[in-house]
Amino acid sequence: MTTAKAPAAKKAAPKAAPKAAAKTETAAKKEESKDIFAMPSFDLPNMDLSVQMMPEMVRDMAEKGIASARDNYATARAAADEQNAAVEKSIDTARETGMELNKKALDAAQANVEAGFNFIRDILAVKSVGDAIEVQSAFARTQFDAVSAQAKDFQETVNKGAQDIVAPVQEALNKNIDAIKAA
Repeated sequence: MTTAKAPAAKKAAPKAAPKAAAKTETAAKKEESKDIFAMPSFDLPNMDLSVQMMPEMVRDMAEKGIASARDNYATARAAADEQNAAVEKSIDTARETGMELNKKALDAAQANVEAGFNFIRDILAVKSVGDAIEVQSAFARTQFDAVSAQAKDFQETVNKGAQDIVAPVQEALNKNIDAIKAA
C-alpha cells in the first residue's frame, strides 16, 4: 500500500506547483525589470595596506612629503602673518596721516578766516580809495602766498603719508619674494 500513496502525493504536488511557478515567474520578471534600471554595483577588493606590506622606500617618501608640506605651510603662514602685520601698520599710518591732514585743514581754515576778518577790519578803516586798493592788493598777495604754502604743506603731508603707508607692505612683500627666490 505504500506504493499507492506515493503517486497520490505526486499528483497533489503538481497542482500546487503551477500556481507557485506562476508567482515565481512573475516575481522573477519584476525583479529582472528592476535590475535593468538599477545602478550597477561594484565590489572593490579589500586591500589591507598595513605598514608591513608597504615598502620602506614608499613610506620614507611619504614621510618626507609630509614633512616638506609642513615646512611649506609654516613658511607660508609666517609670510602671511608678516603681510598682515604690515597691512595693519599701513592702516595705522593711513589713519594718522588722515588725522594730520584734518588738523592741517582746520588750521588752514582758521588762518584764512582770521585773515579775512583782518582784511574786513583793515578795509573798513581806510580813508581813501587808494588806501583801499593798497589794502586789497596786500591782502590778495598774502592770501595767495598763504594758500600756496598751505597747498604745498598738504602735498608734502600726502606724499609722506603715501610713502609711509606703502613702505611696510612693500618691505614685507619684497622680503617674501626674496625668500621665495632663495627657496
